[in-house]
Amino acid sequence: MRPLYWKQSPKHRPGKEGTDLRCEICGKTTVFGKKVAHDRMYINARTPKKIKPNLHHMMVDTPKGRKRMTVCTRCMRTLRKRETL
Repeated sequence: MRPLYWKQSPKHRPGKEGTDLRCEICGKTTVFGKKVAHDRMYINARTPKKIKPNLHHMMVDTPKGRKRMTVCTRCMRTLRKRETL
């Protein structure tokens, strides 16, 4: 019999569940929706799909000093705009 971790992705790290797919500023995370297939004017099928946020790692100035954070692109844009003001 195979161990339980057999079907887990290679990126899985114990103790880090869900932290990589969340913006540390706004909390944006994966949402679920439906992919709709159309045949002319009729809807054929609806299949589930995941919509993942566009996340990047960025050095952010915090009151305690510079910190590497996982940030969505919307928050990156806002941070850049606030730094130039």
